[in-house]
Amino acid sequence: MAQSNGGVSTVSRLTLFPMQETAGGATGFYAFDPSAGYDDATSGGFYAFKVEEVLPGRVPTFGQAVIKYRDLGVARFTLVLTGVREDQTVETKTIAVTVGNRAPTARIMTAIVGLGGFTAKDVQLTVGRAPGDGPLSIVKIVLCGRVETQQEFA
Repeated sequence: MAQSNGGVSTVSRLTLFPMQETAGGATGFYAFDPSAGYDDATSGGFYAFKVEEVLPGRVPTFGQAVIKYRDLGVARFTLVLTGVREDQTVETKTIAVTVGNRAPTARIMTAIVGLGGFTAKDVQLTVGRAPGDGPLSIVKIVLCGRVETQQEFA
């Protein structure tokens, strides 16, 4: 009986998914076994949040990121902030982050990460995880900082 998620059921109750390999591009049916853990040793991943315009005509400075995550074990990832300066050049800052415990608790936890004062307009946050860098499950990220009190239009 076909599963509702597009997979094919097997005798061992695993679901097979049609996929394409990242290395080489071969296609085939692959099984996802959640008992093997959530750390993909072959493929990394990333998520790019939408570009944020804080207030028109004002430039924000971000000082920290509050990250809520589910503790599935030790995970390493990067936060990449990208924005535009007043002179229309692109500013980028990368911060390496490690969260989680050696003995996973499966609890939602909070990590506060210093960003060192990233100042730019139209800021976009991207979270990236390299292959084999641990199981990562982010619940929410909030960027904290300050904004100029007066508008500045040229």
